[in-house]
Order: sequence, then structure tokens, then C-alpha cells
Amino acid sequence: MAEPFKLIRIPSLKTVEDFRKHCAAFLLSFSFLASGADGEGAASVVKVSTAPANDRQVIEGFGGALAFWGYDADDTTLRYAFEDLGATIVRVPGDVDSSGDTEKYRTALARVSRLAPQAKVLVSFWQPRSAALPRQGSWLETNSSGGYVLKRAQQDAWADEIVGRLKLIRRDWGANVVAATVQNEPNFSVPGSLTCSWPPEDLAGFVTEAVAPRAHRAGLTVELAAPDLAYTGHDASEAKRFHAVNAAPATAIFAYHMYDSFRAGDTNGGWDVVRARQQALGAYLRTQLPGKRVWMTETTGAQWNSREWHTYGWSPGLDEHDKAIAAARYLHAALVDAGANAFLWWGLAYSAPPGSVHGEDERQKFRDEGLILVGPEKRNGVHPFQERTRKYFALKQYFRFVQPGDVRLEADALEATLMAAFRSQDRRRVVLVLINPERTPRPLRPVIDGDYRYHLKETWVTDRARECERVDWQNTLAPESVTTLVYAGK
Repeated sequence: MAEPFKLIRIPSLKTVEDFRKHCAAFLLSFSFLASGADGEGAASVVKVSTAPANDRQVIEGFGGALAFWGYDADDTTLRYAFEDLGATIVRVPGDVDSSGDTEKYRTALARVSRLAPQAKVLVSFWQPRSAALPRQGSWLETNSSGGYVLKRAQQDAWADEIVGRLKLIRRDWGANVVAATVQNEPNFSVPGSLTCSWPPEDLAGFVTEAVAPRAHRAGLTVELAAPDLAYTGHDASEAKRFHAVNAAPATAIFAYHMYDSFRAGDTNGGWDVVRARQQALGAYLRTQLPGKRVWMTETTGAQWNSREWHTYGWSPGLDEHDKAIAAARYLHAALVDAGANAFLWWGLAYSAPPGSVHGEDERQKFRDEGLILVGPEKRNGVHPFQERTRKYFALKQYFRFVQPGDVRLEADALEATLMAAFRSQDRRRVVLVLINPERTPRPLRPVIDGDYRYHLKETWVTDRARECERVDWQNTLAPESVTTLVYAGK
């Protein structure tokens, strides 16, 4: 039942404006109480407590990669990324280009440093090569499936190259490098790929005995992230398989990607599989690696990947807004189910489909890869800004309002509605991000409890009509929307 009405004290009204404001407040109070009444359309009450017992992981930031297609983006693009979207982490490849170019990403990182000097840089290594030895055959051999593995005789040389590249990017280029993944997707390598497969025990030894001691001797205060898995598998099977490197003291951050996929023609478990796998990963991390920080370092959400493989949650006929809501659900699952401290999209800036790419699915894949799209051809040495995608505005609901240092709170679960709750370090700000994937509105009444009296300060919505726009909260989640509620404590 709704709470009974109480006597309302009429304050002293000195002006017509005071009278209008009081009437508006009274009507708002009435509608709020009515929304909690029993019957059809009754608001669901969701309670959030800032008590220390509900504290979960500390959020370290959000961001994405500047890599491969359209990475050399112009200032307009980067300002959108850092000043509007709220990105705080940038991921770039660390290895030398296949042409032998040692400075491919230098100018892009220089613009990042100029426009967002506080942004953190994650350097990832895709495939072993150096300026002196840029060819695959110098470093790699094929395994039984035709994928690539590092020649054992080259492991020390590759460790030297990794540390040398990190020193160069951090010290000579001046980039704010805070972490490095020593191998992008060590559990995935096929003929022609830009990856390198590692047996778990070998990767653990390489990180612990080769890379970490060299980094220490070089005076590098760069944390090592591993294993940067391409996918986690059913019941976190891949994470468990790589436990040796996950548990290594030299591995400061557990890193992984959200590319668990189904084969075309097979049963698509959809969103339920995404959540189940992230929940299994979270359970493994909490029980086997308590205290280990977790970064989700790459995803493109629910997407057509190739003619053979598609990520869970994708289905034919999804439009760009459908995929934007799916992207928010991926982010929610990483934070709430897996307990990730950081979330990075694949293309922070990415190229619109170039003319050389043909086919409807292939061209759409380019659009789906990026949060911000740039022109496929450079002008004056950079790729010009083209547009912000629907996914940009869905993820902005998190990126912009959940700050580094905020703590995720355990909160009530809501059927069919996904909610993530966060508090600031001083407990004076609480942020709720809610996803309503359904095509009908959902009445909702949040209640915040804690050390302060919290009042709603701002409401922002991304739906089919709005692109992270500020609105007046009406105790209802719009259909197919992401809504952010920002509370301030007194």
C-alpha cells in the first residue's frame, strides 16, 4: 500500500513566484505518492544504501582504443571523447608496425596528452616484432591449428623489446602510461591474425620471470595486466585455464575481453549467456583472486563479427539504437556481474566504412566498432570528425557521471530493469544508472539511504528520441532507454 498522506505545512509565501513554486512542489509530491499506489502502473521501489557493507569495487575509469582504423583522429574527435563523453583511459598498440614504423601512434598520443593530460594510457602488445625484425617469421612459428606462437628462443628478446617500447612511449613520447598488457588475446590465434597464442604456464613464466624483472630494472612504474583474454568461456573456463598467470604477483590487473560468441546457425543464447558468463567470471575472481583489480579492455558489444561468428546478444535486424542498448547491457554486466574496475570499448574513435569495404554487414560492422566515427581518409594529416554513434550516447550515461574513485554499491535487483549504483568517496554524491530494454515504460521510485539526506539533482536520458539529454524525472523509465540519476547529499 502507498504511504498515508500527512498534513503538509504551508510555508510563508511572500511573492507570486513563491506561491507558484509551492504549488509545483505540492503537485510533484502528490504524483510521487500516487505512483507508489497499488494497482496497474504502480512504481517499483528500489532501495540503495551507502552503508560500508554495500561497498564493492572502486571504479578506475572508462575509455577505449585508438588503434588500427581511424586512430589518428582530429582534435574535435578527441575533445568529444574526453570533454563530452568523459573517457579517462586510452588503449593503444605497443608493438612496432608491420612496416617497421616505430612511431605510428606517437602523434595521436601527443594530441591525447595535450587535450587530456590526466588521461591514463594502456599499452597493449598484439604481435611480436621490432624495427630491426618486422617480419612475422623472425619471431613466430605456427601451432597445430595454424595460429601463431612465439619462438622460445625469442622470448628474452621479446621481453627486452616490450620494456624498451614502454620506456620509449612513456619517457620519450611523454604519454601517461600506467599499465601494459603483454599479449592481446593469448587464447585466440588463427592464420593471418595479429595475435600470438600462449600456453597459460608459459605466459605466467614470461610475465613473472622475463618482463617484470626487466621493467623493474628499467625503473618503470607500469603495472602489468594479463591475460587479456579474447573470451572467458562457459563457467569462466578460459579464465580458470589461465589461472597461473592470473594469480602471479607480477600481474597487477586481470584483463579480459567480451567476445564470447556463437557460430552462425547455432542456438544464440543471447543476453542470458552474456550475463551468465560474466557472473561466472565474477564468482571466480571473488573466490580465487580476491582483491585483484579487473579491467575489461575490449568489446564491441552485440555485433555481427564475421559470416561465421557473432557475439551473444546480436541478431539480424537490430538497428543502431538496439545495439546501443545492448552495449549498455554489456557495460552493466562487466561492472555488476564481473566486478570490473574499468571498462574500455574497442573503438574510442574509429573509421567510418572506407570505400574498399563492401557488403552491408561488413560496412555496418565499421559503424558498430566505434563510439565516435571519423572520415576514412586523412585531411591535413588527421582523420576528421564525422559523427557520434548511438552507442556513444548510451555509454555516456556511465562514462560522464561515474567518476574514477567512485565505489559501486550493492543494490536491490529489479526484474527486467538493470541498475548499477555508485557513490563518491566523500559519500555526498550517489549515481544510479538504469537500463530499461523493454518497449514499455517502467514506473520506478528510488530511495537512497545513508549518511546524508539525498536529493535528486540531475536526470539524464538516452532513448530513441534523446541523446543523453537532461530531463525532469517523472518516476518512470522511458522505453528502450538508459537513465542516469545523480543525487546530492546534505
